[in-house]
Amino acid sequence: IVRRERPDLTLVVAGPGRDQQVSQDGVQWTGPIPSRDGLIDLYRTSDIFVMPSLRDSYGFVFLEAMTQGVPCIGTNLNAMPEIISEGETGYLVPLRDPPALAHAILRYYNDSGNRRRMGEAALSRVKRDFTWDRVIQRMNPHLFDSGEA
Repeated sequence: IVRRERPDLTLVVAGPGRDQQVSQDGVQWTGPIPSRDGLIDLYRTSDIFVMPSLRDSYGFVFLEAMTQGVPCIGTNLNAMPEIISEGETGYLVPLRDPPALAHAILRYYNDSGNRRRMGEAALSRVKRDFTWDRVIQRMNPHLFDSGEA
């Protein structure tokens, strides 16, 4: 759907094994990424991270991408809406909705300022809301009662 409007774009699929790869114009398969450095390099060379997950208890990969200033597109499922701020750090799409996913990708590319603006917002959001210190601050009130022994 996306390539009909933007044939210049390439989808880079990180993983899976060779037996799951299908040759298709505009799709590049990396196979498994064996190192953290390789994954970081892939994030840094990407315009946007897209993972329309069908199930994901917590989307750490979105946070990984965001630490490299990469905006994200995910589904409006589980924790993804907590991580991705719609229109600010990326986009959320309904589950199993390829036209909505294509629209979000095209919406991203149709605004040339998105990479810088959304990338900066993504990195800022990770630093503001997802450091270990911040996570502990948010969890403490739920782990301990009002101080009564």
